[in-house]
Amino acid sequence: MLGTEHRFSAVILQSFVNLLPHTGHMYCLNHLLDNYKKQFKGKLYTDLLCQATYATTENGFETAMKKFISESFNSRIVQTRELPIISVIDWIQKKLMKHLYDRKTKMEQYIGPITPKIQERLEKLKTMSKNCVVSPSSYNVVEVSCRGKSFSTDIEKKCCSCRVWGLTGIPCIDGIATIIYWRRVPEDFVDICFSKETYMKVYSTPIKPFPDLNDYLAKSELNVVAPVIKKQPGRPKILRRRQADEPRNPYKNTRINKPTLQKS
Repeated sequence: MLGTEHRFSAVILQSFVNLLPHTGHMYCLNHLLDNYKKQFKGKLYTDLLCQATYATTENGFETAMKKFISESFNSRIVQTRELPIISVIDWIQKKLMKHLYDRKTKMEQYIGPITPKIQERLEKLKTMSKNCVVSPSSYNVVEVSCRGKSFSTDIEKKCCSCRVWGLTGIPCIDGIATIIYWRRVPEDFVDICFSKETYMKVYSTPIKPFPDLNDYLAKSELNVVAPVIKKQPGRPKILRRRQADEPRNPYKNTRINKPTLQKS
């Protein structure tokens, strides 16, 4: 969520926490499904989300979420399901190795100080902040009036009374108006976690290629053999041993169900 939608959502959520700290909060399932379907296609994922939503116990919710995570992972490796486990691991390694390399090389070509999505968000906020009126109280603290509301902003502490700046690490519309008023650069006030430098550090360690499977087996000194099967003494058991609490047919003539005779 960008711009106004993100700002009001963050403020409303924080207001509920402050005013009603002991009250449970829920989200609209229809809105969650609308955003959910944009990334996860298919009825299976929708059913799993609904199953987790309507769970009446904590264990039921965790079970549904585990199924969802499992299905999400299986959808990514669907083309490798029939391969041996070693081939599946090799396929996953190649995908991750290429993914990290593509992310790193793409960011190396980017010349901005912060990540592209955060930069796009700042540009939208810059345009929206043109309608704000800034009234300075001191060099650091100002009052910003925008769309019928007023908030106090401190650019040195990187905070605003609307709390969006402190919650997200990204200047809100009031903060952007204040920064521009003092002729500063908004990108300098974005949290360091959104910087290009931090992004490059995350992807600085590549995944190294695996050796060829045939070469690895040829160099391996391990000689894997089948375990030695020892014949157990006595007659081999045919029927499965049932648990003590396992349901049994009460009308079946067995030693357990056989009535006992009491001596008079």
